[in-house]
Amino acid sequence: MNTIIDQMSSTTTFGSDLLQHNLVVFRNGEGALQTLPPLVDVIPEARLNLVIYFLRQDDVNEAYSLI
Repeated sequence: MNTIIDQMSSTTTFGSDLLQHNLVVFRNGEGALQTLPPLVDVIPEARLNLVIYFLRQDDVNEAYSLI
């Protein structure tokens, strides 16, 4: 998947953002804290997935602050 991201031009940043988001989701949250926070206002599902990540980490306060 990284080769697809590397081949994308800078004008297709949304596509790259979406791929990065999906990689975090399909890797069960790996890299969530680096990838998802900047995407919270770009990709609607990023906020929910970040909340889920925090809940899995037993960080209820962070999850609640995002809601």
